[in-house]
Amino acid sequence: MAHIKRETHQQSNIQRSDITKFVPALRTLQKIVLSCRSPSGQIKVIQNSCGGGLTLTSLCERLLKSLSVKKPVIQLLVTSTQGHLELFADGGLFVLSFASTLVLNSVDSGINSRLLAEIFESFLTLTTEICNSSDCSFIIDARVSDLNFMTSFIKSVLKPKLFCQLDDHLLSFISKLLLEVFLYSVSEKTDWSLQEYIYVLKIEGNDIEDSKSFPGVLIEAPELSRFKKCKLNTTKHVSSHGQCIKCVVVTASMSGDFDELGELKYDVENAVDKDEECLKQLTQFCEVLIVNKVGLLLCQKVVHPRLKLQLRGSGVVVVDRIGSGPIKYLTKLVGANAIQSIEMVIPMTSYGSLANLDHVIIQRRSYLHLTHPHTPVTSLILCHQEEQQLLELKLFVLDMEELYIPAHSANSHLFIRHGTDFPWPHRHSGMAHHVGPNKDDGYNNDCADSYVVLNKDDGYNDDCAVS
Repeated sequence: MAHIKRETHQQSNIQRSDITKFVPALRTLQKIVLSCRSPSGQIKVIQNSCGGGLTLTSLCERLLKSLSVKKPVIQLLVTSTQGHLELFADGGLFVLSFASTLVLNSVDSGINSRLLAEIFESFLTLTTEICNSSDCSFIIDARVSDLNFMTSFIKSVLKPKLFCQLDDHLLSFISKLLLEVFLYSVSEKTDWSLQEYIYVLKIEGNDIEDSKSFPGVLIEAPELSRFKKCKLNTTKHVSSHGQCIKCVVVTASMSGDFDELGELKYDVENAVDKDEECLKQLTQFCEVLIVNKVGLLLCQKVVHPRLKLQLRGSGVVVVDRIGSGPIKYLTKLVGANAIQSIEMVIPMTSYGSLANLDHVIIQRRSYLHLTHPHTPVTSLILCHQEEQQLLELKLFVLDMEELYIPAHSANSHLFIRHGTDFPWPHRHSGMAHHVGPNKDDGYNNDCADSYVVLNKDDGYNDDCAVS
């Protein structure tokens, strides 16, 4: 006779990780971050041990993107800091150094972890209450109408970025330029994301003082001459605001293929040429644009040469290969939705307008300058002699756009940090020290003294050196 035997389930065993084994990695991370902080912070040189790209930076955002970590404690700290940067766009080095120091001091204290968690929770509540109170001594009102105040604010954030190599003259120049861009972009139509209204382009190999701002959007036009300005003959459209240029923004391919169908399977008869059929549909689409008196076609991808001849012969300026970067700024500028699929019936919301379309030459490069007086979209051209410094400066500008967001509010406040040149009664020099290899922490002792070697044993996926 068969018997049914009850199966016994083994109880799962959950083990806590011993945080002491992460201490060497935490100390290395702490040293790297602390040596980047303050106006005397050091520049980090990061490269994979197998070669590849070289990153020079002192910014927390670029530093964390260059490090590849695998240990959970390091991942938690890095992810938390990246979340802080996405929300506040500043203070990443402080948050990471404070968090790593707090963890290390907690381990060294030998106090029960549950008791420490309750203490830290109480401190967090107390700190939040102080920061939200009206008597907080390190919060001041953001006086957006005071240009000297706003210029000082920009300088206080920009001056610690030593890697950008800005002296007092260049610091004043960049601060005034960023303030000009900010003031132009802020209006009643501007929402809470200034990054939707400020388009940043970078030009490597030129002086910083060659940086400029332009109302509207600049897009590269390599088909036009870069030595002599060209006069653009385009179809004008009469609207309630006077004469304007009707335009459309297309994100679908107009190269004459069926790429937008993706992996969709379809049957084609032997007598039918699919490329000709696709071109026939695109030709009909262009005829619709011509009938509706469109004067400018902006395509993210490629436009077939036959279609260009058809459109330009009817007074339509065609710009293709724009890329995905400028698209959101173009749609904001012209006030229209992008056409994502080629159809014969184009909705009215896909038609936009421009006031002017000019050909400009900047630093021996050809651009089309698109402007609309009723849209607060602006373009900022940043120049620098070196690639890494230019990337650092552009990232700083993008962060500044997020820092400017509270200016829309009537009760705007700014948190002022010590260690800057912002008008503040107390000031102290930040921490900065040399980081060298330590054999006890598992680093190679044959490396140069100016490098910290991040090994896999310390919680980093790839061996890399950080100066």
